[in-house]
Amino acid sequence: MTDKEQILLLLKRFSTENSGFSWSLHCRYSDGMGTTINEICILAPPDKRAVGILTYQVETGKVFFCSFKGYVPTPSQDIIELLEEIIYYSRGYSLN
Repeated sequence: MTDKEQILLLLKRFSTENSGFSWSLHCRYSDGMGTTINEICILAPPDKRAVGILTYQVETGKVFFCSFKGYVPTPSQDIIELLEEIIYYSRGYSLN
């Protein structure tokens, strides 16, 4: 399984476990020479307000920025670890 597949699977799992939540994934930067930055935005119902923004480098998985309602990330995580922690975190806290 590729990192992209794992990321999409984790995002779908987050949405399944948190009814009504959605997400968007966008490329925010690419220099065409091997540096690509993606942004994940996690959206809360009913008005689709952003409760989380995560940016990471596609090639390495290194997280550059994490803002998720009430969550304090540990330093130097990769995106897959971060998404797993956010899923675990969201089980114990109300995100609305």
